[in-house]
Order: sequence, then structure tokens, then C-alpha cells
Amino acid sequence: MAKQDAVLGYLGDLQTSSLLVVDNAENISDTALWSFLEGLPKPSAVLVTTREALKREGKQISIHQMEPMEAFRLFVTEAGRRSPGWGEHLNRAEVEALEEINRLLDGHPLGIKLAAGLLASDSLEMIRLKLRAAPPGEEISKRFDFSYNTLNESQQELLHRSAAFAGTFAEWAVKIVSESKLFEEDATKPLEQWRDDLSALVQKSFVDVLELRGLDENDKEVTVRRYRLHPLMRQYAAAKAGSTMHAHRRRAAHLFMGFAESAPSYDVLENEHDNILAAANWAYSAKEWELVKRFAWAADSYLNTRGYWKNRKELLDQAIEATRKLGDKRGVAATLHQMGNMAYDTGDMAEARRLYGESLKIKQELGDKRGVAQTLHQMGMMAQDIGDMGEARRLYGESLKINQELGDKSGVAATLHQMGNMAYDTGNMGEARRLYEESLKIKQELGNK
Repeated sequence: MAKQDAVLGYLGDLQTSSLLVVDNAENISDTALWSFLEGLPKPSAVLVTTREALKREGKQISIHQMEPMEAFRLFVTEAGRRSPGWGEHLNRAEVEALEEINRLLDGHPLGIKLAAGLLASDSLEMIRLKLRAAPPGEEISKRFDFSYNTLNESQQELLHRSAAFAGTFAEWAVKIVSESKLFEEDATKPLEQWRDDLSALVQKSFVDVLELRGLDENDKEVTVRRYRLHPLMRQYAAAKAGSTMHAHRRRAAHLFMGFAESAPSYDVLENEHDNILAAANWAYSAKEWELVKRFAWAADSYLNTRGYWKNRKELLDQAIEATRKLGDKRGVAATLHQMGNMAYDTGDMAEARRLYGESLKIKQELGDKRGVAQTLHQMGMMAQDIGDMGEARRLYGESLKINQELGDKSGVAATLHQMGNMAYDTGNMGEARRLYEESLKIKQELGNK
């Protein structure tokens, strides 16, 4: 309820139009959740989709299943993607079989797509017989079993593992979750035929292939192949995996955490944006505190540079809780410093001052002189920005002294340069020249071009 109240408060204070979308709402049994949805304050609204009419407040719009001819065309189109020209010369018996298949699937697009994928190995008549054997009155998602049951054990397992990916995914990710041990106690068995299994999942429409244009390391345009599970298919596969889905999600979290820590560029991270964030959120929900901390630090610079400030704040908020749960005081201090940087970058100087102050106090208690110098430097920059030159001079001076004691020439050069900026801004050109020259000399000694 606390989270619901927080969302209600946010939506009410924002005073802009916000839309919440809830799919498969016929499965909601929590009356409190319905009260939450029906009580959203204006101008926000909620769009609820269901497969059956529900007596609820608000405007109801009935959307009928696909018309027979629409379903027919969809089946032919999907079949034609695998076998060009399929459906151009169907005989009467085949037309009747196809029409019954679509009726048995209630015109469900994903069900039709899966049925069309079976044509690689079955005739229309065989597909019709499999659907007739499916229990009547079952949810459409459960009646996907007619196609799922054509997969062998290895293919089913790969589908389950792929359901742990929140966004599109590349072949390298499939390879790793199929072949590699992702953490010390990982006892998941390797899938030796994963390439063939992946091809079978694509052929049978459980997995979609996306051909995207991108750039290689030489900035030449290339075609990038990525894979995707339809959200409903992801949900279906996760349900089929049952209790083992927890292990699959844990392995995906370790995979994308390691990827975030070692990715060579922000462009590469951008490709896995959804997977990284989903993995980080899973780690938080699973209380895998060490993973939570590492995700926040691995993704922080990328999220900041690319302007994903809301995601950055969420991960930093999770990291501060994680470091406190772990009793990691250095981690707490470092995270508070980064949170201070974010507040500073977004113009919330009071919050930045508070966060820097908390970070500084912990670093001083730990005797972390390098960390103290870093935070003092940042606090000096903030004081300079708001025009408090006396305070900025004091803070820079303290930071400079500590860096000199530590022999941190890079830190000394950075602070001297910033002090030069301050002298320049206040019109003291002689002092600015002296400070810049001192900073320049050290940078040259360090080979810092």
C-alpha cells in the first residue's frame, strides 16, 4: 500500500497527463489494487485490457476478436514468411482446415502465429487435430500448449532461459546462458545444441528475429540481428518454467551485470538498456544486495551521460539501501557522493549539500583521505557555482592540501585548475595564470595530454 500511495501522490502532484496500462486485468484478484486503479487522480488515467467483461467504473470499449478474413490473412502472411507463396493455391479442404484452426484459436494473433510456425513440420490437418485435442474453454495462453508440446526438452529449456531477457537480445547472450557458468554455485546444465534450438524457436514463431541497422567498430553500416519474445510469450514461457524461472532470472542478472561492468562503449550498453535495468530491478526485488550495488556503479556513468536520470536515481536509491544492508560504509559514502553529484547536476543545491555532507562525514570517520579530498573538491565547485567564493576557496584549499599529502598529482592538478577557473571568473588574471601554469606543469609530467 505504501508504494500505491506514493504513486497516487506522484500522479496527483505532477499535474500532467499520465497513462497507466494494465494488461490481462481479468487475472487481478486483489481488491486493493482495483481500488488503487479506480482512484487515480485526474488528469491521470488507466487503460485496462481484459478478455472478459468486468463490472468496473469507467468507460468500457468492446473489441471483438479478429474477423475470420483478418485471421485467415494473418495465417497466410505468417506462413508465407517461412515458405514464400504459401497459401496461393489452397484447396477447399485446406481452406476449411485453416478456418477451423482460426476459430479454435478465437482469432488470437499470437496463437495464429504459433500455428503457422508448425507448418514446417505439420500439415494444416495435423495442426487442426492438435487444436481439437486441446481442452475446450481453456485460456488462449494455455492453449499455446498445442505448439509448445512440439518442442523437444532442450528447445523448451532454451525458451525458458530466453524468457529471463526483458528486452531484445543478441546471439552472444543466448550463447552465454546456454554454455557458461555465471556464478560460483551455478549448477545449470549446458545446452549443447542451442544454435539449432534457437533456429527451431524462430522457425516455430516462439522467438522473433529483428534485422536492425547499426555501425561496426569502423563506423561502417552493418545489419545487426537481435531476437525478441512477444511479452505474452515471455509470460507464457515463464509460467511453463515454473520455479526454475528464479534461477534463470538470477543467471540473466549476473550476465548483464558483468556486461555492464565490461562494456567498451555507451553505444554497446544502449543495446542492452532494458535488459540491464530489468536485471538490476530483479536483483533488488530478490535482495541480492551485492549485485544491486554493482549494477548501480556499473551503469551510473552511462545513465548520467545518456540522460536517463530517472533510471539513475532509481539505481542509486537501490544502491544506498544495498550498501547499508551490507554494512559497507565505504560504499554508502561513495553512493551518497554520487547522489550528491546528481542533485548538483539537476540544480537541487540544498539536497546536494546534504548528501555531500553525509558522504564527507562517513569518509572522515573511515579515514578515507582520498575520498574526503574528492568530496571537498565537489563541494568547492558547488560553492563556486552559487557565488560563495570564500567558501569555495576554503574547500578547494582543504582538498588541495590532502591531495598534496597523499602525493596524488592528478588530484592536485584538477584542484589547481578549478581554483584557476575561480580566479579567472573573479577577474584575478594574474592568480589565474599562476594556477593554470602549475596545473599544466603537473599534467605534462603525468603525460596527461
